[in-house]
Amino acid sequence: MQLTFDFLAASAPVADPRSRYVQVGGRVVSYRLRRAKRRTIGLVVDRHGLTASAPRWVGLGEIEAFIREKARWVLAKLDEQERRAKPPFAWRVGAALPVLGRPVVLALAPEAPASRLAGDRIEVPLGQDHTVTALRETVLAFLRDHAQALFLERTGLLAARAARAAPPVRVSNARTQWGSCQPDGRIFLSWRLVHLDLHLVDYVVAHELAHLDEMNHSPRFWRAVERLYPDWRAARRELREREHALPEL
Repeated sequence: MQLTFDFLAASAPVADPRSRYVQVGGRVVSYRLRRAKRRTIGLVVDRHGLTASAPRWVGLGEIEAFIREKARWVLAKLDEQERRAKPPFAWRVGAALPVLGRPVVLALAPEAPASRLAGDRIEVPLGQDHTVTALRETVLAFLRDHAQALFLERTGLLAARAARAAPPVRVSNARTQWGSCQPDGRIFLSWRLVHLDLHLVDYVVAHELAHLDEMNHSPRFWRAVERLYPDWRAARRELREREHALPEL
């Protein structure tokens, strides 16, 4: 059990979009159910709430009995998430958000042909009469484009270190996982990585490149990660610590 972004070793598990409810320690708790290729039931509590992952053959009764068995842990983690809950990002000119680990300020540049990163500012081609929606959509589009270019660059560099061709890279909107590697060799990386320092981006890229050869988290997999990113243990710890400070965009 872990309170963190989870990496997928292969294809994504099947998620039931409906919320289910179970009584836990005198409280009614909602949870999401994922059917995955695994042998045991797993629980994760993150900013979206409780998710139970279970093999396809395990019935709801057994899943909910397991949740009740872990009542103390579940309720403690849900309470912890509530304490950590952050207000949504205030979309206004002059507000700052992190890009590659450093704060940058949103600024207007009506004459600019496109959004751009200029020193410690993200300049967007909007005038004073802009709406909050336009500002948000413009900045998010820039961040996704910036992330795509960055991911292609870092994947190419790390793939070359492994003496292999760079795989296809796609930007995802994932909130609960930093990256995933598909059986067909494509790598998906969450654009939200663009908030973090470059060395953490490299760690996630190395993690997914290692999955091209090892679709698991075996010792052989971690040795493959270490060849690409020797200090992966420290990076993994830092990633888990830093994820909670990211803005809610």
